[in-house]
Amino acid sequence: DVERANEVLADALKTAGTVAGESRLKIVKCNLKRLDQMTEVMQGVNQVMWCATAFGTRGSSGPFRLFRIAKFWFSSKLGRVLDIRGPQRIAELLKDQAPPALSKDPTISTMFRDNKLGPPGTVPRIVILSSAAVTRPSWSEEKKAEFPEAAEIPIVKLNPLNILGTKLRAENNVRNSGIPYTVVRSCGISSEQEPGEFMISSGDTAV
Repeated sequence: DVERANEVLADALKTAGTVAGESRLKIVKCNLKRLDQMTEVMQGVNQVMWCATAFGTRGSSGPFRLFRIAKFWFSSKLGRVLDIRGPQRIAELLKDQAPPALSKDPTISTMFRDNKLGPPGTVPRIVILSSAAVTRPSWSEEKKAEFPEAAEIPIVKLNPLNILGTKLRAENNVRNSGIPYTVVRSCGISSEQEPGEFMISSGDTAV
């Protein structure tokens, strides 16, 4: 719903104190399962944040709910599910676009060098929103014992439809694309959480 999305964007810009006319953000409608539409909207785009997923059955019930679950499972097995194919396609499409001017900014290059974030000029072209816990199903018993709080959360024990394995596969496809990237392995985020500060760490042990 593009109209609703624009309303949400306007509210977010207002909260951030940004005048709508000054923002470069634009809402466009695109079927992420169609390469032709993705190619069209990617023209002139040199950086992408991927936050889409095909996982979930919200808005469906009964037989249709079961169909969506089965479709996600089979698509994941074949590597065709949106969570895997989408970021991979985006990475390939980014190769046809010029690098962002930000990558040539001397201030950014210095920041990368001083903080050991990577060679100058490697500003991420794609940021993929993954999930905390993607590596935990394959942890050794020793590591599980070392980080029990991280290993015992429900998503790790249940791993419905191998969603964690699907997310990890998407990460690896982006890593192997040759495009500078950043992977954000987020814990659960919702508007129902108590206000607070975000904590950022490295690895896969956050809870």
